[in-house]
Amino acid sequence: MPDAATEFNESGREDLIRELGRALGLERFNLSAWLLLWFSDVQVLRDLVTTVTSDKTARDDLHGYLSPGSKNFDEVIKAWLVERKDISRTGRASPATDFDSLCRKRDQKKSVVTKGRDVLRAAGLFPSVLGERENTYANETFWKHLGLFWSTEKIEAWQKAAQEQANTLENYITMASGVHRFWEMALFALKPIAKTENSLTLQFFWMSSEIRAGDNDTSISVLAEPSFPCSSDSTPKGSLLFCCDTEERICSGRAITLYTENSDTHPLPSWDLMEMQWMFQRIAALRGTSVTEDRE
Repeated sequence: MPDAATEFNESGREDLIRELGRALGLERFNLSAWLLLWFSDVQVLRDLVTTVTSDKTARDDLHGYLSPGSKNFDEVIKAWLVERKDISRTGRASPATDFDSLCRKRDQKKSVVTKGRDVLRAAGLFPSVLGERENTYANETFWKHLGLFWSTEKIEAWQKAAQEQANTLENYITMASGVHRFWEMALFALKPIAKTENSLTLQFFWMSSEIRAGDNDTSISVLAEPSFPCSSDSTPKGSLLFCCDTEERICSGRAITLYTENSDTHPLPSWDLMEMQWMFQRIAALRGTSVTEDRE
């Protein structure tokens, strides 16, 4: 079965995370922060270790961010889950635009996952509210926190896409209502594989159960090693999806290709927004949607 978390196998990552814990004098990290470290850009992680080793101010600041009692990165994941859920349900980011209708037309009036034709809706890839320039949390906190884990170039590309594309058709794909609920619960994620002017190929992955890190599940040992035991063909509780065209069970690794007849009037989903979805859907799945309970 294809690997849903190749980042975990990147050379040097495990040693760098342990070295970071030693430099900060921490035996445990906040769970959300720990997950972000395991999905981060390895070179950025390497630079972070170098900085905190030589700079006391940076070391003290990062100690506060990564310590078990910190809520900073819990808020990042809450923003991803809750705000995206709200935007998919209410369409509040752009009430004058009928994304359901536009998506159905572009996606041949089918769910992109199951090819079902009933009870369809537009599912948002990225929480549009986090792309709003006047959003104080997004501008002062969300993107700043992500900058600890990915390069400036990557963050700028993601932020540009959020600001310019999150309130457009490029932020939406068509899903059947039941599939959309699985999506909201981070029970599956879509990996972008290839894109042309008129097609976008994705890879479907079921997500594993959330990590159980201890009594309160808010922190985890610096020495812990993550795993991503994705089910090949179902949710952790055994729910299944089938392709309506072929009646085949939908399994991890399945390729899904979206097409558009007119990339100007009905553009395909944004690569950058899809990339963020792939990154954060996996992190949210491992962190667990319970992180949102005090926000709902």
